[in-house]
Amino acid sequence: MSDESRTVVRDFRRDDREAVIEVMVASFRAFGPVDQVVGTDRRARDRRRRMFEMSLDERGRQHVIVAERAGRIDGALTYVDWPDCTPGIRDRLGAVRIAGPRLPTLIRDFRRVGTAHPTTPHRHLPALGVRPEAQGRGLGGLLMAEYVRRCDESGLEGYLETIRWADASRRAQERLYERHGFSEAAVVPMTEDWSMVTMTRPAAGAAGV
Repeated sequence: MSDESRTVVRDFRRDDREAVIEVMVASFRAFGPVDQVVGTDRRARDRRRRMFEMSLDERGRQHVIVAERAGRIDGALTYVDWPDCTPGIRDRLGAVRIAGPRLPTLIRDFRRVGTAHPTTPHRHLPALGVRPEAQGRGLGGLLMAEYVRRCDESGLEGYLETIRWADASRRAQERLYERHGFSEAAVVPMTEDWSMVTMTRPAAGAAGV
């Protein structure tokens, strides 16, 4: 039996919270945009955890889909609909507390990427994570398939941000997103090592789809 056939993709439940946080913390280690917020020192992992705890707060606006294999959550995807994807006051204050001395860099990055963010109705995908030991088994593809199905069902354009490394040998996610109908919308230079790539996908039934 294949890994895919043994995987259940479903909505997040309250008792999934700890497992989803662990998936995200592990998945986003040494990831440029997150490192800009949490740093790279010995306390970076704790800050990264706090960041995902904040995003999964019960008062939060994000929806979560999980991929569960053999009773364990190995992958998760979050999405939020416009205009709720625009950070609110509570989100900004939380980011300030986590970023600390990295705040000027965070503000700069928000401004740069904000210029490429759609201002029309869309469904934003902030995070897709798979445990490192479970990568390469198709879990990211299963989560993406469910996400785009929901976009089409709601008639919403999909939107996401990913990174493109200056070192072309480093693994990038663009091809995964392209397989699910996304195309490049803008490239925003961020550091010497990486640029932010914004990608969009029209909802099925829209003109040209």
